[in-house]
Amino acid sequence: QLDYLLNDVMQNSKNCGKLLNWKEFERMQKVMPLHVIASSLKTERSLSLSYEAGNFWDLESLAKCMKASMLLPGIAGPPVSIDNGSNILFESTSAGGGRRKAKESSSILLNSKMHSQERSNLPGEPCIDALLYEPIPYRTPVNEGEENVLVLRTRPDGVNVLKKQGRIERMIMRKYFKNKLRAKRVYDYVKKQRHKRIYAEDVIFLNKKNKETERREGEASILTVALAKGEKEIGRSEIGREEIFNGVRRGFAAAYDALVFEEREVGKGWEVACRVFPEEILNSYDPKECGMNWEKWNLKMG
Repeated sequence: QLDYLLNDVMQNSKNCGKLLNWKEFERMQKVMPLHVIASSLKTERSLSLSYEAGNFWDLESLAKCMKASMLLPGIAGPPVSIDNGSNILFESTSAGGGRRKAKESSSILLNSKMHSQERSNLPGEPCIDALLYEPIPYRTPVNEGEENVLVLRTRPDGVNVLKKQGRIERMIMRKYFKNKLRAKRVYDYVKKQRHKRIYAEDVIFLNKKNKETERREGEASILTVALAKGEKEIGRSEIGREEIFNGVRRGFAAAYDALVFEEREVGKGWEVACRVFPEEILNSYDPKECGMNWEKWNLKMG
């Protein structure tokens, strides 16, 4: 599904140029740069991928970084190799060319018997979903000196993020990290659910920051938007259009209520969401039409 979204829809659809104006996007990287967060299996850290660092420079390379950031381990395929950029740690090579030698203490030795497609990932940093080392990607902008940070959480308040791994999840993680990638340290890290602990710590910290009424000197101002406790969650494997559609509405409603300026508008998020995302969308848009005619659809919707 990631390849369909990032290749067929984002790059190869007949209207892909209308989905993203690359020249305008490139210009905006000097004004409001995009940083895509992924987890590096080589250095065991979160990795901030950006235009400025040279990680992406066109639509294809951007899609590659996005795939790395969204790649669920054991489910969405082998790690994605990010092999361009000033922030990438390269293995030593006889070719030179400015590549730096990775510190053995922080690198992961991947199995030499890996599948050829996976073995081709070795020159740069093999990356997967950001959930491993920065599940809520607010730490990077704070560490980089941003003073105002808006965090959009995907899970409602009150959800237990420290649930024990199920038998199938443990089997997938063992097969992917330990057996296939020979990344024993990463496997131990996941087995002990350290990534989930980071997630829980972040939720507690961000909720605490939301209650602060005054900004402390030298600290970033952080506002978090999350669904209220008890709100329905969309499952990771959900493919139902109506479920996903209503999930978009709920997320919009939560953001509206948190960010709207007029006090009298607070609490009207769902009402506004239903106007912005009317039911007609489900009936008028065929998801199988890659590169739909947005102009005609917008005119039809008024």
